[in-house]
Amino acid sequence: MMDHINELCKSILQRDVRFVLNDKKVLRRGKLILFNTKDYFITFTIDSTKNTRKIYEVYYPFSITDNKAQNRLEFGYRVEDMSNDPQIHVHLLNAISKKDPPSQFFGSQMYIYYDGA
Repeated sequence: MMDHINELCKSILQRDVRFVLNDKKVLRRGKLILFNTKDYFITFTIDSTKNTRKIYEVYYPFSITDNKAQNRLEFGYRVEDMSNDPQIHVHLLNAISKKDPPSQFFGSQMYIYYDGA
């Protein structure tokens, strides 16, 4: 999985990107300069539209795909992206407090839209 993520992230280096949560909220935008994977995080270095360099850190996704038709990488943070087993879904959902989810990403999809170069 890590090699797959590295390959996909390398393919969008030096491109204009937008990080969007659930296809609604734009989290970051700019030119992707660098990325690094460490522990449970992927760290992206972005030259923002305001000509400042920003670091953006996201959790390692449960799944990742390249949707070339829509020019985006799709990071899955949903329980169903982790496993197809309904018993695992129930166990995980019971283990996590609904009032205090561990991250804004949990149960969501994050998309990295990239220019079509």
